[in-house]
Amino acid sequence: MSLPISRARTAVEACPDQPHGKRQGTTHTVVDRSVGQQSVVWTDTFYNVNQGEQQHDTGLVVYEVVRVGRAVLLAYEYGEGNGTPTSRRQSIARSVREERALVARMRELT
Repeated sequence: MSLPISRARTAVEACPDQPHGKRQGTTHTVVDRSVGQQSVVWTDTFYNVNQGEQQHDTGLVVYEVVRVGRAVLLAYEYGEGNGTPTSRRQSIARSVREERALVARMRELT
């Protein structure tokens, strides 16, 4: 049996694009970040379709599912960090950095 974190990663990777009709959708992207004993981090970005092309806006959600022992953390942060590849990387790094203190506390409890 696979662990729940592995299942979460598999589910996100299996659905990289989720259209909402013909004109809008969400792109799910797994990013390589290690947090805790086992983790998956992914982003959601949102798009409109204009003349057949996806045009992403600045909205960005960073999700983190982290396991430390028997404790599991699900965190997310929404912001306008999808303006450029650099701002997206900075938003992801900030979100992961902010969760590290809580993950350290989780280690103390296990």
